[in-house]
Amino acid sequence: MLDLFVDVLKEEEGFTRHILPDTRGFFVGHGCRVDEGGPGLSEEAAECDLKLKLESSLEDLITIFPMWWIYGDAQQAALISMHYQLGSSGFRGFRKMIEAIKDMEWDDAARECVDSAAGHNPLTEVRFRRNAEALRTNQWQWGKA
Repeated sequence: MLDLFVDVLKEEEGFTRHILPDTRGFFVGHGCRVDEGGPGLSEEAAECDLKLKLESSLEDLITIFPMWWIYGDAQQAALISMHYQLGSSGFRGFRKMIEAIKDMEWDDAARECVDSAAGHNPLTEVRFRRNAEALRTNQWQWGKA
């Protein structure tokens, strides 16, 4: 299952060998901050960083959601995608969404996901709409043409 989540994050974050600045000016590869300069980042190194950050995200999500294991695969993938992108403190700022998920109110959770600053940001709205749809329907939203 972990490999499935790795694939989701690779699709969401993308990869470029030459490290580029993100929207805040940090240099990233697969969404992980790295130093500028040097020969660039190998895809293997970026994936290793991705997996370490994914494991940290999973640990935090299991702490936030004691019922984590009963959520569907697509719902888990959406939460991982959001947590990976936002970090723990950013994700925990979605208090209403978190409470809706704990109450298994998936429509409300999806609404809170898209009715957010990130959900209305032109740089992230597509990702947040995809995550909201996965939360609402538990239907896989990644790897589609």
